[in-house]
Amino acid sequence: MKNKIFFMVALATVLFLAGCGNPPSAAIEPESWNLGYLITSSENEQVFSIHNDGKGSLTIDSIVVPSTAYKILEQADTVLPDRMDNFKIVFTAPEDTGTISDTLRVFTNDPENSVIDIAVTGRILPVNADGDNKNMAVIPFQSASREPEIVEIIKNTTGRIIRIINENEEYRIVSANQLVKNLVQDPAYKTHDTQDLLTKWGKIMGIRYILLGQLEVEGETAEAAISINDVYFKYPVVRKLSGLKLSEAEVKISEEARDLIENLSADQKKIAQQMLQKEWIEKRQSVLKKPAPDFTLTNIKNGEKIELKKYFGRTIVMHFFSLECEACEKEIKWMEDIQALGEDVAVFGICMDVGRKEEVLEFISDKKMSYPILLPMDVKEDNQLEPYYGGGTPITVVVDKNGIIQESMVGFSTRGLQNIEKLVKRIR
Repeated sequence: MKNKIFFMVALATVLFLAGCGNPPSAAIEPESWNLGYLITSSENEQVFSIHNDGKGSLTIDSIVVPSTAYKILEQADTVLPDRMDNFKIVFTAPEDTGTISDTLRVFTNDPENSVIDIAVTGRILPVNADGDNKNMAVIPFQSASREPEIVEIIKNTTGRIIRIINENEEYRIVSANQLVKNLVQDPAYKTHDTQDLLTKWGKIMGIRYILLGQLEVEGETAEAAISINDVYFKYPVVRKLSGLKLSEAEVKISEEARDLIENLSADQKKIAQQMLQKEWIEKRQSVLKKPAPDFTLTNIKNGEKIELKKYFGRTIVMHFFSLECEACEKEIKWMEDIQALGEDVAVFGICMDVGRKEEVLEFISDKKMSYPILLPMDVKEDNQLEPYYGGGTPITVVVDKNGIIQESMVGFSTRGLQNIEKLVKRIR
């Protein structure tokens, strides 16, 4: 027995000494993280590589972040010798402006480098542009050609466009010089999307609209693209011209710019509708025949907490609506009819006007809505509905008894509601 105990102790000692002789060696790239210039709610994502140049396995025990502004999206665990792995962290800028000087700490089993510090620097700048701001800056067109004739065309076209904006009482022209300087000096200039950077610096500098363009020349003809970036609109509004004679380029590009400026609001509405429709289609495709994500919201009519999963076993019909949505009101009577089908059908109205309890209660009373009405009271509760909600109302969702989404219809359609009613009657 004594010999057996002695052997086990000796073996453990040998293994320990072997491990000490083959330690891991940890190194992280990049060694620091420059967030650059940010505005409130903007995000900066960084992927870090952790290398093991030692002989033993490297274990990442933990990654400690300094505040809730940081979120670990992906985390490495064990890295074998001569291998590497990644971890990803996103920083979301808080409301407070000022300098960022933080430290991320990575704890490993490397005896020589058990704690690796990553310095984080940056600056959160205040926003100076708002929805009523009508400032517009013109960035001179970009072109691969440096021929004097093309440079002169760009110079003259820019001048024409600036005069057009000055003639338009809706907008106020401002210089783009400092904007361009800030843009190219931004640490994110070569790694981030130009649209995002234009939005950020436009908000910081109080410039709501930024007009810029591209001119490509081939022989005696050219192609041009003109865009206006509204820092409070998700998508740039773009116009393209092809087959331009160089002799006519200045006039035709500037007149296209005039039409774009005068019809900017109308073009934005069209783009918003097109992109919203696209997002709706993608959202529908992403949820159909998938398990319905659970959520917990309050029925503001009686204060009852509603957990969706507790209604699995019944057919569920959810109607997402908003107070200003006229089409939504057309579905209220239909929802009453669906509720009347029986207790094996659970009906919920879900108002997307976050936190507007008193107004929603008044709406419920005015419309005589008899079924439960759920209302997210803050952003956290609203985020639960992201898998269902594509940014517009009405949306009608049907979940079967097994908790699987069978339909998600965006917008109002009499035929669509008739088809949903047939579906509910069939699967209930």
